[in-house]
Formats: sequence, structure tokens, C-alpha cells
Amino acid sequence: MQWSAWLLSDRDYTYIYGVEDLGSSKYQHVARVRGDDLTAKPWEYWTGSGWSADETASARVLEGVANEHSVTRWHDGYVLVTHDTKELFSKRVLGYFSCSPTGPFVKPVELYQTPETGATGSYGNANIITYNSHDHPDLRRGNQLLVSYNVNSLDANTDLYADVSIYRPRFVGVTLAPAGAQ
Repeated sequence: MQWSAWLLSDRDYTYIYGVEDLGSSKYQHVARVRGDDLTAKPWEYWTGSGWSADETASARVLEGVANEHSVTRWHDGYVLVTHDTKELFSKRVLGYFSCSPTGPFVKPVELYQTPETGATGSYGNANIITYNSHDHPDLRRGNQLLVSYNVNSLDANTDLYADVSIYRPRFVGVTLAPAGAQ
């Protein structure tokens, strides 16, 4: 378990989002600590129905998250932004919604498709990949999320030396309508 996907300060707790990475399958897990000092207090792990001091009791919350993703406040609930890892080298950036920072995260919507995914590299091979998208809540403008994602090449030694602009993050504004809005 990697407890480093995202941190969310919400009310009296800091929620720590982790990923159980099994290669072709990735699952989100949730832990929390009271306050904002991750070292001073014992962590609690979401079991799917409550909290436990036992990390091995941590439940799989959502399948298909990237190793980096975000969970942020959105109106009266939460939005989870992630690359779709149910599809190998996906170009789909998804948003899931929940009433709780522990999920369940439901009603996925496609927020964006990364145009770089599958592009040809220096020698004409479709080597360009995108990954690890997330929201930047401090930079929102109304109902517009600022979403970032990473771009890289499967042939980094060739493509990145030929075109250094490949290996850098990208940012895109994505407008969401609150539930019930038309």
C-alpha cells in the first residue's frame, strides 16, 4: 500500500488516500488522522463501514484510480479526479462524486481526454502516455476545476531527448455543473 496519492484536510481530520497497486488493477484506500500532524497521532483506516487502528483492515474503496489522484470538496460533497486505470494507457480523465471523503465514489463522468495519449514519438511509434491527473482546488474559478496530468514517453531515451516539451505536466480547465443544474 502506498499512502501518498493525496491528502485532504477536512473538518477535524486529514484524510490520507492510498493506492493498492497490483499492476493491472489499482484500488483506492482511505486513512485519516485527527488534526494535521501525520506523525503525532495514530492513523485510522476506513474498513468500509467504520474506522480501525489496523491497517490490514483497510477496505478497497474504488477500483481504477491512478497512483496519484485527488479528492476535494465540491459544493456539498466531494469530487475524486483520476486517470482511468481500468484501461491500459488511457486518455480518459474521470470525475467521481461522493457525499463523504470515504466514498462510495459514484457516477463517473469523463472530464477530459488527453490529446497527447498515443501520439507518435520521434521514430513514428505511438509512445506518448498520460497519467496521474488531479484537481487543484486552490486554483478553481467558480465551477471550473483546474486539472493537471503528466505526459511521458514509453521510449524516453529517444523521444524525450528529441523533444523535451513532451515530459512536463499539462493543465486544463474543466467546467462542472452542480447536481440538479441544467
